[in-house]
Amino acid sequence: AAWDNVTVFLRKKGYKDNEIEQTGLIIKGRLGYYDRFRHRLMFTLKDHRGNIVGFSGRTLTADIKEAKYINSPETVLYHKSKMLFGLDVTKDAIKKEGKVILCEGEFDVLSSYQAGISNIVAVKGTAITVDQLQLLKRITSELLLALDMDIAGDAAARRGIELAESLDFNVKIIRLTSGKDLDEAVQQNPPEVKKAIKHAVSVYDFIIDSAL
Repeated sequence: AAWDNVTVFLRKKGYKDNEIEQTGLIIKGRLGYYDRFRHRLMFTLKDHRGNIVGFSGRTLTADIKEAKYINSPETVLYHKSKMLFGLDVTKDAIKKEGKVILCEGEFDVLSSYQAGISNIVAVKGTAITVDQLQLLKRITSELLLALDMDIAGDAAARRGIELAESLDFNVKIIRLTSGKDLDEAVQQNPPEVKKAIKHAVSVYDFIIDSAL
């Protein structure tokens, strides 16, 4: 079993099964432990200083009946509300550009970065937290949202926008004209995405246009 590799490796390092379970890498079931991230592509989740604090796993097949992404559970190291994927690498580009693009998934960040869009980070889902915003506020005050959601109808997104404005962020929306998300849009037409970033619109203009 795949989890045997994880367990055997960490046992050789001197860790006990219950300690490995506390990291979120394995889960205890009726028949013993199994790998939380089985059959998934793995990403390391790092804090803004570059320390590994958790993991994320993405499904590799479209027909799987599980969530596309699963993440480490809350542990003494990993706190979802404080996590911004990519920030340890992209913070200098964010400072240079004077703005940060906020998206949802690791692939959104990776595809964009490969296309030369490097002032970008990802949150987990559409909920934007105070901790995340305070991290970003240290380096920029302009927030460009490229989230896979209906902003006008998403309560968590609206709360995030209100939090951002209370911290004096200038919040804008990137209108994607192709693809179901930023990853797909960048793969289909990088110049068009860069144009959309350049012409990001005020969040209120976006909501009014959506309503109309």
